[in-house]
Amino acid sequence: MYITKRICALALSLACLLGCLAGCSKEPGPVVEPGASGTNPQGADSLSTAMGRYVEQTVTLPDFETPLDLVSLTTGELRVAVQHEDGRILLYTSGDGGESWETSVLPQQLWSAGYVEELALSPDGSVFCSHGLSSGDEGAKEYTFTFWVMDPDGTWREIPVTYPDANKESYLVTDCDFTSDGRLMALFRFDDLRQVDLQTGELGENRNELGIFSHAMACAGEDTYIMRSDAIGVVRGETMEAYTGVAADQILSALVAYDGYADSKVTLWQNEDGYLFFTTHEGLYSFAPGGSVVEELVSGARTSLGDPSVFPKAMTGTEDGVFYVLCGGWDGCALYRYTYDENTPTVPGCNLRLYTLYEDERLRQMVSLYQKANPDISIDIEVGITETDGVTREDAIRTLNTQILAGSGPDLICLDGLNLDTYLEKGLLADLSAYLDQAGPLLDQVARCYATGGQVMAVPTIFSLPTIYGPEHLVSGIHDMASLVAAITQARQENPKARSAVNGFMPLLTADEIYDSCSAAWVNSDGSLSEEALAEFYSGLQEIYALDAGLREELGDDLIAQYMADYTPGDFTFNGGPFYIIANAACVSLGTTDGMDSWTTALGGEELLDGSYSMTLLNVQAPNVFLPRRIMGILSTSGQQAAAGAFVTYLLSQETQLGSLNGFPVNQAAFDQVIAEDKATDTVSVFSSSDSDEAITIHHHYPDAASRQQLKSWTDALTTPALTDRTIREKVMAQLDDCLNGRITAQEAAAAAVRDLNLYLNE
Repeated sequence: MYITKRICALALSLACLLGCLAGCSKEPGPVVEPGASGTNPQGADSLSTAMGRYVEQTVTLPDFETPLDLVSLTTGELRVAVQHEDGRILLYTSGDGGESWETSVLPQQLWSAGYVEELALSPDGSVFCSHGLSSGDEGAKEYTFTFWVMDPDGTWREIPVTYPDANKESYLVTDCDFTSDGRLMALFRFDDLRQVDLQTGELGENRNELGIFSHAMACAGEDTYIMRSDAIGVVRGETMEAYTGVAADQILSALVAYDGYADSKVTLWQNEDGYLFFTTHEGLYSFAPGGSVVEELVSGARTSLGDPSVFPKAMTGTEDGVFYVLCGGWDGCALYRYTYDENTPTVPGCNLRLYTLYEDERLRQMVSLYQKANPDISIDIEVGITETDGVTREDAIRTLNTQILAGSGPDLICLDGLNLDTYLEKGLLADLSAYLDQAGPLLDQVARCYATGGQVMAVPTIFSLPTIYGPEHLVSGIHDMASLVAAITQARQENPKARSAVNGFMPLLTADEIYDSCSAAWVNSDGSLSEEALAEFYSGLQEIYALDAGLREELGDDLIAQYMADYTPGDFTFNGGPFYIIANAACVSLGTTDGMDSWTTALGGEELLDGSYSMTLLNVQAPNVFLPRRIMGILSTSGQQAAAGAFVTYLLSQETQLGSLNGFPVNQAAFDQVIAEDKATDTVSVFSSSDSDEAITIHHHYPDAASRQQLKSWTDALTTPALTDRTIREKVMAQLDDCLNGRITAQEAAAAAVRDLNLYLNE
């Protein structure tokens, strides 16, 4: 078949690269405009570059909220099922590969009352829907399930639910799919795989031999694959056999990566020649029947499949080599089409390396989007510390610095957590001024906070704000450590019913909540460390921590130890706003506000308070503080500075900065748009108060116009970046346990910290 020939052609093209791959020129080239497609900034020689690869296109649907299923009909048409935000379930059918669509709405009884558990589309045009309805009070609910089937002629009918004890729990069908010959396979309650007769509702025997904890199932051709985190079984005919090998290993890896995301599943499709196709975050792959090698057809790194915010829901293909993947994700949903383009270079002509000490999924998302818009550029992300390799921060930094000094370092570097001064003082970073200018007007007080001598060697691409939420008459007067301690002490006296003052059940958490509003004050103008300022930090923490002695006694050492085992020190501590106060858990809430989404969440439930509470900037030991984040630099040793600079410009562009950043935008136009924009949110949280079992419902609120103007005033006045070096943070925190538990004084803690820090900074 044609698709088989394409796979072979792609493999041959890759083999040709061994002798003729063209990389980036070592001479700086023109800057790529953000979002420009198909550019080659380094002038790679197209005559020596192997050509041909799959490219991605976004297919426009009439309306799109939640993805349900996707199928290629036996008529040659493409069909997609989605659920609209108003509950309607829509079928979109296209006879021209997604260029135009016919829309039909499923019967109202399927979506107007209750909930859709699972929906599956059959190649013959049939549709199956499992519908649930709950009744009764919370804690004593009863559940009723119905099965609906649409025949190929469009007739809807109900079939009996014959599963034993179907109504005992709030879920019944946890996954379902159609085989290519029109058989419906359904996974009941995660571990019971059966064929469902679409006429009678009769169930076949349980075909799952994997046992409990089966995460998902999917059909490909006439086979049914059932998966759990450590094994795959495939039902062929009347038997189930273990599915093992390189394809199984990659599918299982994808299953673990997608687990926990409701809009995602492992997607499989099989063509007439028996080739199995599947998706992971690494790409779209082909596995030949009886083969031992998995072929990559679509690179996840250069398409949306590699975007960590995108989760495949369903996949189908055509016999002439076109693939469609239906996806959901953090920022909405999409249908992608992958076609083979013989005029696109097999491998990008320019390859950049980007180093980040810690994993950053939003940065990975931006890299994916950039590569998709610029198919001739590839950006490889190198993460210094992962959850699995056991590398310490010191080892990771040492390895990075060795590579840089040897001339084999990365092109781009995310400086979060690193000792920025070291890279600046040793001249290891290139000037970014031209790339900042190309990005348009920026919030210079943030973007150019590291400027020196007319040059900008590092640029924060987002920022966060240290904040405090509490009684307005108290938090509005905080301007130093003494006033912070006084405000929290007074808030505790005014709210004796609360379990704590600041939820201070362990030293690290208490310190993390105010670290960013203090750290900049510890560095003197000559670069030395102030032992006096550090002693003030420790002394203030001692007083705040002492206010929560009763909470620690109530929780007990064992429970606190469990909390400490799960806590990641140094992570930005989210300011929960009214949450702790409404729940009677704390009197004030401190931490960072990490963008508009974070602020919206932090304003949840304000209507349940008396209006005398507010959020304000937390300026403790240093004034007008902000936390620079996702700080980007270009290594002066890079031979591809123009291409690297184009990516920095892209990160700072208005379009990129209006996306989901997990921080406030640095681009002036994007920031102004955020200030001007009024939004509504229907986000709701439900939790229990610390002194009651009764559930409390809070509605989150997007900041109103007055609050957004207040944000602008705060931002206009920013002057002082907090310290971002994680090693400094760790060495300061190393003294906490002894200091806050009275084994050493604040002055002794400061002296020890300065001694350790001086050794580190002089290395």
